[in-house]
Amino acid sequence: HSLAELMLKKAERAKYDNEFSTYIDEVFSLCTTLITKFPNQTHSYHTILKAINLKLERVLDKLDNPSIGRMMKDAEKYFLLAKQYDPNNQYILEAESKFNEILDKKSNALIILQKTFESHKSSPFICLRYCNLLEKTGHSETAISVVQESLNLNPHDKDLNFKLAELLSKSATVKIEEILHYLRRSFTKGDSRFLAQFWYARALYLNNQLPESKELFSGIESARLDPVVKRTPRGTIKVNGVPVVFEGEIFKLFYNYGFVKRNKFGDTIFFNTTEIDDSYLRTGQPVMFNIAFNFKGAIAINMKQKSK
Repeated sequence: HSLAELMLKKAERAKYDNEFSTYIDEVFSLCTTLITKFPNQTHSYHTILKAINLKLERVLDKLDNPSIGRMMKDAEKYFLLAKQYDPNNQYILEAESKFNEILDKKSNALIILQKTFESHKSSPFICLRYCNLLEKTGHSETAISVVQESLNLNPHDKDLNFKLAELLSKSATVKIEEILHYLRRSFTKGDSRFLAQFWYARALYLNNQLPESKELFSGIESARLDPVVKRTPRGTIKVNGVPVVFEGEIFKLFYNYGFVKRNKFGDTIFFNTTEIDDSYLRTGQPVMFNIAFNFKGAIAINMKQKSK
């Protein structure tokens, strides 16, 4: 990995195209080898994404559409792979931010991506990058249509199914069953697409398929991921952007954690006592809370004593 970073530095200082290409190709070769051997380590993803950003700046200046298409495919491929292992990795997010910044500098970036997509509709990676820019510029409905068009050509592509489910989940009019359909097609049971499995398990929970949700969460709980990633709450249940407030009572209480039984549903949900004011905590205490999820399942957050 250190050698790949050294080659990247040399590429940054290269004055001539052939010299630049030699160093960049070496970065790609070294990083792809490392990724094959150690797919859950994000250092190599970060380096190869920096190389893609560096190369993208050059091909955009030359308006080289075939090269732009290849860069889009490579970028989306490695962003997706890295995020499956660590969706909140600071370095990967910085690389994606830089990638978007490079595109933003080009006033015709959307047109470039549109033309690239029109020539490569069967390419999931190009579709996804085009879709992300559409979404960012407020064209969510168009983004949905673009993904559906590409999905018609690649009905079994897991990344496209996952992206369509993600887009549909942001719409208040789409039924959870439709989102579940696409999420289920975004992974194969037992594979390493842990993020897709996480969101599918969460959607099952929202659809009150609690045993199925619990089973899937039990499977991804042992995933070989950074413990911080696995225990960080995300995916708070919201309606119209506002966290839903649930009610229940303390069911079990231990030294630094406990379980709350949710009213109306009767399921028990984990909570961490170190993150709340525990002065009122006791078994049977009525409480209000929001629900988020980590890789173990539902977790009660923002818990407060229920007002009388």
